[in-house]
Amino acid sequence: MRRLFQDNQSEAARYLRVSQPTISRVLNGRMKLGPKLNKAVAAHPRVNSDWFATGKGESLNDDVSTELSVSKFLLRWMPSECIGILLGSRRPVAAEYYRESRYWYEVPMDTSISFRHGIRLTVPDDRFPQATFLLVESDRDFIERHVWQGALVAVKFDDQSAVFADLERFGDGFAAEPKVVPNTGARDGLTSGQLAEVYLARESLSVPSEFTEEAQSVRGLRDLKTWISEHPIEVALEEIVGIPILFERHLI
Repeated sequence: MRRLFQDNQSEAARYLRVSQPTISRVLNGRMKLGPKLNKAVAAHPRVNSDWFATGKGESLNDDVSTELSVSKFLLRWMPSECIGILLGSRRPVAAEYYRESRYWYEVPMDTSISFRHGIRLTVPDDRFPQATFLLVESDRDFIERHVWQGALVAVKFDDQSAVFADLERFGDGFAAEPKVVPNTGARDGLTSGQLAEVYLARESLSVPSEFTEEAQSVRGLRDLKTWISEHPIEVALEEIVGIPILFERHLI
């Protein structure tokens, strides 16, 4: 608890996928580690599995490498199921954030989320070249537990790709506002033409032509986003394929 989670029981509970009261009862000696928690602790990349099983040796592996795959696209499934899409490169992540179900999304300069999560992307100059990354969680259990809070998520509107959307509660389900981009084909949002196809197929609703024709201008894009907020798309839980949880800007 002290070395891995800085005595933060809530953080430990989130990582180990149990409730905070469970962590508290184990630490106070009122509960033994059950099979689920036992397996979760042993699976932590910094925990020495031999020590955990026998009590011999060092408790933690301080030299463990915690790296996750990098993708230029939002994934439609878990990273292990999208090997052909991943770049083949990996970048490190702090051990407390490491999970096999997570990956780094390399954010493009023309991203649809420039003003979300403190991200305001500007074109890097020769003095300060930089890359921006989002750590995305794709695990179904994690998504089901956290998505009810309402957040920026990755949604699979069709079988071809996933894009960012703002999510809100809608009855017993969700309403999503897909992110749009100028007609440049940015990979994490929909162009006005793609958006029109999605609305027609899913909602039998036509996007007003004056918005799609003018969407390349700043005003046209703003008006289109306003229209989307007034006509969100109902989505099922299984269509939500990712939640961004950590932002990093890396000077190259």
